[in-house]
Amino acid sequence: MQRTTKGFTIVELLITMIIAALLLGFATPSFVDMMEKNRVRTTSQQLVELLRLSRLIAVEHRNLVSVCGSSDSANCDNDWTSSILSVKRGEDGAADEIMASLNVSEKVAISKTNNNANNPNIDFRVSGWTPWDQTTFTLCPVDGKQKNAYQVTVSGSGKVKLKPNKEDQTWC
Repeated sequence: MQRTTKGFTIVELLITMIIAALLLGFATPSFVDMMEKNRVRTTSQQLVELLRLSRLIAVEHRNLVSVCGSSDSANCDNDWTSSILSVKRGEDGAADEIMASLNVSEKVAISKTNNNANNPNIDFRVSGWTPWDQTTFTLCPVDGKQKNAYQVTVSGSGKVKLKPNKEDQTWC
């Protein structure tokens, strides 16, 4: 009686492994690019949420709310690279209160430009407006491409907008 064997030959396994390695080689760069874009987009969206929440708190509580950079997630020191705080300013000598915070990934670079060099913070007044014309945050991947960058803009009226770099402009 003849015995039948089931399975793959070594040649079939090697060919399958080569094909799988080629497919993985083509997929990996696009996967890394996708992860990089998602990381920057997520941080940008979280920044938009923090800014909108800060404006809402300023209007609802009828109190000045500052958005500021912080290196230690506890005090405002104009370091926008590690964390960003939303701080409700204390009235009549009361202590400031941190309302929300955003920890920034070390793989995302943030730069900020505004029209006032004297005040590095973004202050939302009780009306929801900011005292300056416009503030722009540019978020870029640290090791990546310009096309994965985003800009978050805060207008003088307090409106917050998110803009992807669709035209592959030089933002970073």
